This record gives sequence, structure tokens and C-alpha cells, in this order.
Amino acid sequence: MHFKHWAAATAAAAICGSAAAAQATTDFDVLLTIGESCTFSAKATANNVDFGSKPRASSPVKYEAEGKLSLDCSEGTAYYIGLNGGGFAGPDIADPKPGVRQMSNGVAGAGVVYVKYDLFQDALHTQFWGNTKANGKGGTGTGKPVDISVYGLVTN
Repeated sequence: MHFKHWAAATAAAAICGSAAAAQATTDFDVLLTIGESCTFSAKATANNVDFGSKPRASSPVKYEAEGKLSLDCSEGTAYYIGLNGGGFAGPDIADPKPGVRQMSNGVAGAGVVYVKYDLFQDALHTQFWGNTKANGKGGTGTGKPVDISVYGLVTN
């Protein structure tokens, strides 16, 4: 935001021995530029959504994990956080839907295994976290860092 205020200055000078005063005026601007900014920083702990180590299961499972983002926006700055589908979401990477995010075991070719997961804005897993205004997270900066939780859920 850029603010500009016009101001005028008037100076009066007394002339020695005379009751009359000469006046001069000039105009000048009063300027202020306020920068709006937001920065993310990964916390040293609990920044990843880490499901830990789990045994292979042949029956349905439910694994939950929580990660955190730290966001610092200048006071009054509107922000929006959208999460894309990740590297293995296929054509839905930019605008993921529930059920398209997946992790890979990192093995190429025939040995690759994928595990599906979803990310949510709440611990009850009712607010899917996507990458649109409808399913992203918005707010207004306070000028102080704010921790934002990301809740992960694996079901199969």
C-alpha cells in the first residue's frame, strides 16, 4: 500500500526594525509505503506429516499424523494456503480431490508401491485441504508467526 499526504509549510521571517513580516510558502509530500508480506518457515520439529513406521497390513487401516506450517504475515495482510496433490497425484496435481494423493516407496518400475493419503485442515478429517479458494485455508496476518496444522490420514 502506498499512502501520500499533501502538506504545506508557511515560514514567516521578521524583518529587523519593521513590524511587517515576509511570508514564503512551499508544498511538500509526506510519503509512506507499507509492504505486505507473508513467509513460510518449516519448524525444526513437527513440520512434516510423518506417519512413522507401520507394519504391512492385509486388512483396512487408519493411520493419522499431524504436521505444522509456520506462517508469518504482516498485520492485516490477507493470505490463502492451498496444497497441491503432490508428486504422484497424476493429472489432479494442481487441484487435488479426495483420494488422489499418494506416496511412493521410491522404487522404480515393477517394484513401485503407492499408498493413498489425504490432507485435512482439522483433526476430525472433515475439511479436505485442496488448492482452491473453496477448499484452501485463508486468513489475515497478525504480524506474528502462526502455527497452522496439517492433518494427514491414510486409509486402505
